[in-house]
Amino acid sequence: SALAMRGDAYRLSGSLDEAIADYANAIGQMPEYAVPHAGLAAAFEALGQHSDAVGEYTVYLELAGEEADPLIVAHIGELTQMVMAKAK
Repeated sequence: SALAMRGDAYRLSGSLDEAIADYANAIGQMPEYAVPHAGLAAAFEALGQHSDAVGEYTVYLELAGEEADPLIVAHIGELTQMVMAKAK
């Protein structure tokens, strides 16, 4: 969606509040669309909100299924391990 792409542009330029707003809007309009969940997760991660990022990445995985980006899948594993290590 255009909102997810604009969210990516905002996120990559460092405008995280705007990115989060666009991703949330995209999710609200098309909750079954996986892409904005990955973008929202990346924005949360950039803000240091790692648990929230893992939650959104999990939703991304559920929605994307076999079409999930392998780089994102690998990153989710690393991020999850980091969050679990901090929780100990």
